[in-house]
Amino acid sequence: MKGCAPISEIAHIKMNRYIPERINKIEEYTPSEGVYSIRLDANENPYKTDLNELLCDGLSSIDIDRYPDPFATALRSEFGKCFSLNPECVAAGNGSDELIGVIVNLFLEKGDTLAVTKPDFSMYSFYASLSGAKVVSEQKSGDMGIDFASLRDLVNESGAKLVMFSNPCNPTGLAYDCEVILDFVRSVDCMVVVDEAYMEFCRDGCSVIDECEKLDNLIVLKTLSKAYCSAAARVGFAVSNTDVIKAIMKVKSPYNLNSISQLLGTKVLRNYPKGYKCDTVVADTKELYEKFLSLEKEGGYKALATDANFVLLSFEKEGMAEYIYTELKKRSIIIRMPDKLHLRISCGRSDENEVFKKAFESIVCSAKGEK
Repeated sequence: MKGCAPISEIAHIKMNRYIPERINKIEEYTPSEGVYSIRLDANENPYKTDLNELLCDGLSSIDIDRYPDPFATALRSEFGKCFSLNPECVAAGNGSDELIGVIVNLFLEKGDTLAVTKPDFSMYSFYASLSGAKVVSEQKSGDMGIDFASLRDLVNESGAKLVMFSNPCNPTGLAYDCEVILDFVRSVDCMVVVDEAYMEFCRDGCSVIDECEKLDNLIVLKTLSKAYCSAAARVGFAVSNTDVIKAIMKVKSPYNLNSISQLLGTKVLRNYPKGYKCDTVVADTKELYEKFLSLEKEGGYKALATDANFVLLSFEKEGMAEYIYTELKKRSIIIRMPDKLHLRISCGRSDENEVFKKAFESIVCSAKGEK
């Protein structure tokens, strides 16, 4: 019996005529495949914790034959303690990705409009397109910053019912002060989702999570996949006023977050309420950034200052980014190439970063020598 075609080959197969055309047109998210000695592609926290032991210690308390708590009560309560929030203002999801999909379907009907900025996390547009909504985007300028006045105009002109952007931004690493974001939220007549997946690595004064209970049109997304070393658990949160959270709880799947993830998430927040070794990751990321700055001329790129645990390199011409990406793969080092002109490098452990920096410099200098 022949097996199914590999995923990588499916794109070459003629689409089934029963699949909606909007699905055929969606640009799918493609995570890196393969095994590498050093992974600097997914923006995870690279440091090992004792979470495996904490999880094992609690597994016996789970009734594996029963459905999980549909309200994730203990998990939401622990999150509320960490961020000084009313748990009734918090919803838990199977990663913030699930919550993005839930929010899109909650606030947008077919033909409604989502406003985003570009570049930003691609899953905002993905879930909107999946639901049949329209997507309009504000292209970021040369400094990769958000022009909030232009974004407000786009919202007003398009009649967008929902806006989504990340702060700090993925993939640029840039962050905005909370007052800048709050001014924007108050200036538009639609729901605004601010994705704070990387806020634990950011400077103080940028999070707007404390304002969620007070505003009608603000939702903040959080995740345990980055600073909290728990990407495998797929635990995310949406924070807003109680009316919005009740609506999210009403439309999410009844048992959306499994018992093991709820248990691990609760233990993570109890033991590492501010994330794990975030100061170390911030310091390591700064060293990476400084290394990139020293090689800007040789590499033909600009390194963007970052408030996250990764650095974005913006290249002047096509070719160099792909060359570096390919050469690093040959050395069993994987990074992220969002497009032909950009590379995004996650901060690894200190020892991994040292290996990467030497490889990167060697590749860049050899490429310049060949020219």
